[in-house]
Amino acid sequence: MPIPVNSRKQQQSIWIPTTAVRKDDQGETYVLINEDGHLKKQTITHAESKGDRYRVTKGLSPAQEIATKNTDALRDRMRIDKP
Repeated sequence: MPIPVNSRKQQQSIWIPTTAVRKDDQGETYVLINEDGHLKKQTITHAESKGDRYRVTKGLSPAQEIATKNTDALRDRMRIDKP
């Protein structure tokens, strides 16, 4: 289920759950964002991790919603319903 990004900022960055972060076949790091009821692959840059969180430094804004659970079953352009 998509959830609002955890917008705890540190030096222009956003902390997100590690469960939201994926890598594609080319090694690009990305998350799936909710865009008008469909998932969209969004490339990100992360600088560090602490526990179960990554600090995203590029590619994500606090207003965006990301998928954080069951991400292995989710795909780019998949339609989603919000509860």
